[in-house]
Amino acid sequence: MPFGQPVELEFLSGITVRGRLREIFRQEHCNLILSFEDCTVTDRVGRILFDPSWGVYDMAVGARIDSVYGGAADRETFQLYKATPSTSTLRVEHDQQLMALYAEVDLLARSGKPINSSTMQPLIEAMDRYPDEWLLRVEALKLPGGRENIEQLCTQLEAISRRKPDLAELIDMALASAAEAA
Repeated sequence: MPFGQPVELEFLSGITVRGRLREIFRQEHCNLILSFEDCTVTDRVGRILFDPSWGVYDMAVGARIDSVYGGAADRETFQLYKATPSTSTLRVEHDQQLMALYAEVDLLARSGKPINSSTMQPLIEAMDRYPDEWLLRVEALKLPGGRENIEQLCTQLEAISRRKPDLAELIDMALASAAEAA
């Protein structure tokens, strides 16, 4: 093959290599690598697989590949695996009063006893300190008895739904579920 002259190789797979042959790397009388300048590689539908602006195209020649080493040939130039940055876990401080309200609602739900207005009213007043705690209100809706306060809890949930549109669907589902249970 003439060096520096235009060369075109067409393979049975439909791949076409067009460029100027720059160099042939041989070992034991066998061509191993053909290097091309100003090379374009296309597939059978004309899609570009290698563009001349990308540099020199080195094409390996052989019937099979016996072994492959994973990773970049030049690790300094192509740092594919960078060290993982260290991270720290954020500590979340729980509001103890809010957790106590959830615990109280859970305790009332587990008791199975009907809830009267005198038990429910202080709970609803305590919820006023947490105007966006929709889940606490939904859990309170599920308490046995205590139906006198359903309207007040539903009004609060609807207000939260208007303030936080991203929660509207969840709140609507909770209200529908509570209506079915009643």
